Amino acid sequence: MARFLYSDPGSHLVYQLSGRDMLGAVGRVGTLYEDSAGTILADIAEYVPAMPNTPGPVIASSQLTVDSTSRLPWFWGPASGLDTLYVTVNGGPLTLINAYYDPRIDAAIAAGGVNSFNGRVGVVLPAANDYAVADINGLTAALGGKASTAHAATHLPAGSDPLTTAIAGSSAVGDTAAAGTAQSFALSDHRHGRESFGAVTAQTSFGASSANGVATTDARSDHAHGTPAHGAAAHSAISLSDLAAPTADLSIGSHKLTNVSNGSGAQDAAAFGQIIPASLVDAAGDILVATADNTVARKAIGSAGRVLTVDTSQSDKLRWASIPGLCPLVAGRWYVAATGTVTTAIPAEATEKATPLYVGRSCTLTGLAVSVTVVGTSGAVVRLGIRADNSGEPGSVLYDSGGIDAVSSTGVKQVNPALAVTEGQIIWLSATVQGGAGTRPTISVSANVHLAGIGDTSVSTLLANHLGAYQATGITGALPSSPSWAGTASAHRVAVTAAA
Repeated sequence: MARFLYSDPGSHLVYQLSGRDMLGAVGRVGTLYEDSAGTILADIAEYVPAMPNTPGPVIASSQLTVDSTSRLPWFWGPASGLDTLYVTVNGGPLTLINAYYDPRIDAAIAAGGVNSFNGRVGVVLPAANDYAVADINGLTAALGGKASTAHAATHLPAGSDPLTTAIAGSSAVGDTAAAGTAQSFALSDHRHGRESFGAVTAQTSFGASSANGVATTDARSDHAHGTPAHGAAAHSAISLSDLAAPTADLSIGSHKLTNVSNGSGAQDAAAFGQIIPASLVDAAGDILVATADNTVARKAIGSAGRVLTVDTSQSDKLRWASIPGLCPLVAGRWYVAATGTVTTAIPAEATEKATPLYVGRSCTLTGLAVSVTVVGTSGAVVRLGIRADNSGEPGSVLYDSGGIDAVSSTGVKQVNPALAVTEGQIIWLSATVQGGAGTRPTISVSANVHLAGIGDTSVSTLLANHLGAYQATGITGALPSSPSWAGTASAHRVAVTAAA
């Protein structure tokens, strides 16, 4: 093919986009492509005016510079003879351009081709067997009087010229899909034959292996296989030892085994005493103990604060007993927590001293007392208290007696707290002289007291002194919940009693 001269004057002008406007592209570079997608650079050559009919050197870059009138310069198109190309300027859209029409039309006329059209006034040189215009006009007039007819019914199966049809064959189990080779048509209401349903197989038997089978018949969707009758009698005769060892835990969900009786067979677990019926226990905390060889019995839960200890006088050799060191709090008896030498003393003002008491019985404390041996002067009072335990030190206030008169008379000063306590509980009994009197009262105290549970932050103080109580200073009114405590060798003797 020969290169065509570009471009036709109708597509000489090129533009560039500026926002929404089209502007001239003077001096811009246009890139030419052979495809509308702009992926194949055009094979173009220079136009040399001195050689107007001969393409000049190939332009390797496929780029041309727009002239001063915003037109592409003349150039030769691809050697492949393409008569349309695409150009883009300054990154704008691709625009179609055509090869120069005039020389191509002139060449066609010179070769004796069409020199006019539409008006049928030009010279047409038909090839062999072509229709002339008169022939086409006559044929058009003849066809205009013809009415179109429907597709001939003669090709239907009952027509005079029927198309070939055939009966569809039967399918078989395991058939695969195939296009077929028959030279015939199927009727729209045709059907394929199917294999017959097969008979249900005999019921299975225990221990039978699975198998694919060889039958070539279909089973109905609601078919059912028979199963052998459950052999309850045979199962009952099987010992656990005859079964295979389990390989995982057996889960029965939320269900349980019922009606389990003592075993009779040599292999039954119950016969070996390996099953202990749950009915032996009645309440949370019950335990099982041996009362004789191969004999198990229930030991009921003990009272709070008691511990299990050996007692050979009991049938099961065990007894729930109070923890050693607990105060029994027998009803009607009075108890004091402080030990050591009994004496009297004038306590320091506003100093609370507390000693621990280990409750040995759940009961209600009904009395709390202190002994005043010498009265104080005006305003003197004694305040009694009961505190909870806080990790080995006096804790929160359980009972506060308020100020008890220590001026009017000597003797036992008693209050009635009505405080419920629990076996095993630790409580702290305290007394505090308050009122800021000129002469404080004298009360009964314990000197040289030492209790193992009373500690001190100073090891030298602990090793050099008896420590039998905790004391807190600055207690001028109601007992505070958490004063600062320190160990002391003397304790205020506070007595307590409980109801039955």
